[in-house]
Amino acid sequence: MPRGVAMQGARDQLFDAAERVLAREGPSGLTSRAVTDEAGVAKGLIYRYFADLDEFLIELAAARVRLAVASVSGLEDRAGHGTVAGNLSEALLTLFGPGSHVPLITGIVTFRPSLMSRLHQMLDVTSAFGEIEASLAGYIGAEQRLGRLGPAADPGTEAAILLGATHHLVFSGRSAAEQFPARVREIVTAVITGMAPGPPAAGYQE
Repeated sequence: MPRGVAMQGARDQLFDAAERVLAREGPSGLTSRAVTDEAGVAKGLIYRYFADLDEFLIELAAARVRLAVASVSGLEDRAGHGTVAGNLSEALLTLFGPGSHVPLITGIVTFRPSLMSRLHQMLDVTSAFGEIEASLAGYIGAEQRLGRLGPAADPGTEAAILLGATHHLVFSGRSAAEQFPARVREIVTAVITGMAPGPPAAGYQE
């Protein structure tokens, strides 16, 4: 790494390299040498900024959690524009699709579960993912107020269903498959069909 390169620039370069290694080789391939080779920098550069590989991976995961939160923070502003299915599908694919942040975080902490407690010490992960759910719920609520979704469904519940179903696809190993975007859109369509404007469907009543 040439002299004069700021720490933030070096960190970002190493983080981006780690993402490429993870996508290509999986969590088991995330060694310090693999990351520095991928970044094209000196072998010991990681240890100039991080105490060990675990600290590097924790900082990487924390940075990507923050990016995941930011990626959907403006979703509510899209209410009334485009289609509801399109906006929700785009948000979920941003979070979970190829090259996105949530699968990366999941892959790291699943392979190295000892990192989770240290990650929680650095970042309130539960709160961060709560913000993601709140962003989706806020968008759904905004579309309800505009009349593009029916008022009966609870936005928080619908957001949790969407996140849970999409996360299931990731855990089942289908996030890298070519049909993943289409499957996400199918899930979104199925969920919002039950929230379509109009009178509720006839059904069982106590």
